[in-house]
Amino acid sequence: MKNYLSFRAISTAIAVAVPVMMAGAQAALAEALQFTLNNESSQDIFYLYVSPSSSDTWGEDILGADTVPAGTSSVITIDDCLEDCAYDLLAVAPSGDQIEDYGIDFCEVTSYTVTD
Repeated sequence: MKNYLSFRAISTAIAVAVPVMMAGAQAALAEALQFTLNNESSQDIFYLYVSPSSSDTWGEDILGADTVPAGTSSVITIDDCLEDCAYDLLAVAPSGDQIEDYGIDFCEVTSYTVTD
């Protein structure tokens, strides 16, 4: 014998499920952080390491084959599937000069400027 659900039971199930699914989709979208990196230094940035402040390692260079030439800006996306906001940043020039900064709240900061 088959069980039949009433229209009311189906409507209630849909009314509960849709907001839950939408909340999950919004959480997934909120995980990627973006900021504009302004390179106002006298050197190009060849490597950029951004890692959660809770991490003891830098991880991989997020620029890959790209660079951020002196005097330009670039939009940087942190898409590490973490819910962290506090990140540490290490920018490296071709000369080996480095700029480090710690505890940057990229949930609040939308622009970061590197200077000499």
